Amino acid sequence: MSSAMPPEACPLSVVVPVYNGTPWLDQTLASIAGQCPRPRRMIVVDDCSQDDPAPIAARFGAEYVRLTENVGPGAARAAGAALVDTALVAFCDQDDIWLPGMVARSLATLQRAPWAWMVAHQALLASETFCRPINPVPPGSRMGFLDFAVWPPIWTVTQVVFRTEAYRRSGGFPIERHFFGVDDSILWWRSLAQGLRGTYVHVPGVVYRLHAAQTNKSLRLNKRGIDPKAAAEWDRLRNAAPAPMRLLMAASNRSRLVRVVARVAYRISRAPALLGSESRTVT
Repeated sequence: MSSAMPPEACPLSVVVPVYNGTPWLDQTLASIAGQCPRPRRMIVVDDCSQDDPAPIAARFGAEYVRLTENVGPGAARAAGAALVDTALVAFCDQDDIWLPGMVARSLATLQRAPWAWMVAHQALLASETFCRPINPVPPGSRMGFLDFAVWPPIWTVTQVVFRTEAYRRSGGFPIERHFFGVDDSILWWRSLAQGLRGTYVHVPGVVYRLHAAQTNKSLRLNKRGIDPKAAAEWDRLRNAAPAPMRLLMAASNRSRLVRVVARVAYRISRAPALLGSESRTVT
């Protein structure tokens, strides 16, 4: 199959890092290729897999890049993002599924919100026995320092479509091995430290598939813990926040009153650094 996308494809590139992911990759790529409009580019980055994802990538017209050494998911995403030449970029893990409408809603939301550096969808966690929302965002959230302070979301990038310029402005994913397991969080904090903001769609856009291989990887990561160098960078980024935000990040109270106070503090402390001056909330 040719790698050329149809003319109606939208200006979005989707990077899919893969490591021994052939059991799930077929459904993942099908869910991306089946979007309407379809992303202009799908880039499969093979992180030195022991299996062979190349034939699956070719079947869906995706570009295939094989790295020369195993670098981890964050660095694999960064390698794929370096090839992107479209206005928008997204990342989908090898075992996740994009639901119908994910791309169309993302495009419409970003068009209505020129101030937003990214748009995130609600996510579902699914196994063979259950399917439920993951940590849904409260209505009115704008995904700046405010919301991370009083309501820290637990995301992975599969939920998100970025403006490519803003993604690169943030510094992108860390590529060092010691960031393995926390590369998503480092990207969020790097972006927020520069005053970049995002918005949220209160509709499920992605399904995280829970399976044995994923669970075993999480258990190994939890047992090993976060590398001290990664923890130090995380603390540095948190400390780069204005004083009101540092205090709010430490607060465990997530009541409506705290959110209101945080919103006022946010406007005072960070308003000059925000990306644009749009005040409407997009849901």
